[in-house]
Amino acid sequence: MAWAKEQVRIETLKYKRQNQAKTVLIPFHADRSLDYHQQNFLKGDISSPQAVYYQLGFDRICRKIRDKHHFHYDINAILSDLIYTRILELGSKSASYWAAWISWSLLLMRNMMPTGLWMSLLWNVT
Repeated sequence: MAWAKEQVRIETLKYKRQNQAKTVLIPFHADRSLDYHQQNFLKGDISSPQAVYYQLGFDRICRKIRDKHHFHYDINAILSDLIYTRILELGSKSASYWAAWISWSLLLMRNMMPTGLWMSLLWNVT
C-alpha cells in the first residue's frame, strides 16, 4: 500500500511539473499601431457564452447557493443574464447592470399582473 501511495505521489509531481512548464506565447508587434477608434463586435450568438457558462459549472454553484440559503428566486438566471449582457452588449458594467435590471423588471411585472392588463400595457390596447 505504501508503494502505491509513493507511486501516486511521484506521478502527481511529474504531472504538475509538465503542466507548469507550459507557456503561452501571445504575438505582439511593436511596429503596428492600434486603432483605438475601432470597436470589435462579437460575431456569434448566445450559444458561445452559454456553453462556457455551463462548462464552468456556474449553474451548479448557483443551485448550491440557492439550496443553502433557501432563495425563492432563480439566482442562476440572474447571474447568467448579467454575464451574457456584459459579453454581448459590449457596454460598461453599469450599462450591463441596467440592461439586466430592465429585463428582470419587465419579467416581474409580467408575472405579477393579470395577462390582459399586461398585454394592454405592452401594446396600449384598451
